[in-house]
Amino acid sequence: MKTFLKDNWFKIIILILLAIFVLSYSFDIYQRYKFKAIIPTGNSSLLRPK
Repeated sequence: MKTFLKDNWFKIIILILLAIFVLSYSFDIYQRYKFKAIIPTGNSSLLRPK
């Protein structure tokens, strides 16, 4: 039972670390994509009157 708990805590810690890493990585990609997607189109549409 003790070894079972130890193994589960080890897996839980690894899963939490992986989740944090994946979330931060995907959030960074999302921020870069949003920044690249919104800023150039916004500047071009604002600077160039239709």
